[in-house]
Amino acid sequence: MKRFRYLIFLVFYFIVINADEKGVYFPIKQYTPSIIPSFEKIKNKIPQPILTQDKGFIDLYYFTWELAWKHIKKPPKNSPFVSDFIDEAFNANIFQWDTHFMILFWRYIYYIFPAINSHNNFYRTQAEDGYICREIQEKDGNYFFYEGKENTINPPLFPWVEFEYFKFSDDTSRFSIIYESLKKYGEWLDKNRVSRINKNLYWQTNLGSGMDNSPRFGAAWIDMSSQMVLYYEYLEKIARMLKKEKDAEYFAQKYKDIAFEINKLMWDDSAGLYFDLDGKNQKTFVPTIASFWPLLAGIADKKQADKLVMNLKDTAQFFRKIPVATLSAKHKFYSSKGNYWRGSVWASTNYMVIRGLRNYHFEDFLYQLSYRYLKGVYEVFKKTHTLWENYSPDYYSPGDIAKPDFVGWTGLVPISILVEDILGIEVDAPENTITWFINRKDKHGIKNLYFGGNCVSLIANERQLEDEIPVIEVKTRSPFWLIIKVKDYSKKYFIQKDTIIVN
Repeated sequence: MKRFRYLIFLVFYFIVINADEKGVYFPIKQYTPSIIPSFEKIKNKIPQPILTQDKGFIDLYYFTWELAWKHIKKPPKNSPFVSDFIDEAFNANIFQWDTHFMILFWRYIYYIFPAINSHNNFYRTQAEDGYICREIQEKDGNYFFYEGKENTINPPLFPWVEFEYFKFSDDTSRFSIIYESLKKYGEWLDKNRVSRINKNLYWQTNLGSGMDNSPRFGAAWIDMSSQMVLYYEYLEKIARMLKKEKDAEYFAQKYKDIAFEINKLMWDDSAGLYFDLDGKNQKTFVPTIASFWPLLAGIADKKQADKLVMNLKDTAQFFRKIPVATLSAKHKFYSSKGNYWRGSVWASTNYMVIRGLRNYHFEDFLYQLSYRYLKGVYEVFKKTHTLWENYSPDYYSPGDIAKPDFVGWTGLVPISILVEDILGIEVDAPENTITWFINRKDKHGIKNLYFGGNCVSLIANERQLEDEIPVIEVKTRSPFWLIIKVKDYSKKYFIQKDTIIVN
């Protein structure tokens, strides 16, 4: 009888008590059902880009949203997941860094479907020691270890993505809900991912980095270390918004210390690139797209940024027919067809590069790169009638290992890159500001663009010269600031009502 009672206790412990050991820092414990409408019912509510040239980009934009909408999922019965989520459509698991980058285009319809809640399922399954697994089974919320637990730390981008989403939603209430989960994950990374050769740098694996078969190796990784700068930089911003000044000061010092060591040890001035370090603290000199993460993290100085961009512009290395190749074409393992991370072009890393270029005000090159990339994706779409997981760098074709119908992070290209970099529209709801980088000469703009509690439409009329300031039509529900940038021209307008701007 005693043995039977003991067995009952063990069953109770592992089913009930042990289950509660996950997600202890995240206050949302139960799933709240929601109704997800059909795409036809929401199609007219999403932002509506306008182009009088390159109209095929608009077709691709709507195709992307329609396919992405089919990938919304509800938690399976008996799953510990607490939120509906956007799915990368790769397998029966959710992936951490795929989810990060998908949220960055789903934020354009934050008022229709709150995609940021897809993060909730990672926070809810967080281990008590702070660990968050890169890949979690949808059916039961259990961790999935592919070739060992050491490979299960994806790029730690939670705070950055949360803050980027906040720039659209203007919802500060979420930060207090997620803060402890983010803080504990940072503590776990500092205990378990600090490099053995330097306490201010971090190690990774190929699978963990997401660059599965990249010919990289090392004891300190440039992407992981730069991502930790981003992690603490944005965790500091969140801490300050929550008035946690002591934590904020600690996080600020952390990212400054990491950035200092990156510049001291990982930069090579002759190559104009950052590199991983081997076990002897020597640079590995494997030129991959990971070298450009310091642009996004704001680590590079102006001179370093100029040299990084020289490498990006090099057609013998990264600026191929479809940019940006994820391995330099000069490397012996480079594949012109892609071979996954040995050349293939990926939306996640391209978006990182483009946002980094914006940080350093390379607007002209940013537009050139973005246009060439979107055109490549569109040319493949015309042939295959779908989107792909990745693309060949040297042909208008999918990468030679690539999944079709992939509106995981590839949705960034027809949506975020179209709006932010081709149309040039940058939203900052907390500052009640839109910055418009006008690069095109045709009539272009966007209607039905939401940010915070506002909704605006912006149209730039056709112009003849690249430095000409176009006539701009603005419609708005409520007042906001509009910054217009054309080449070296910049002017800030306070828009109180529907208006036409004539310069």
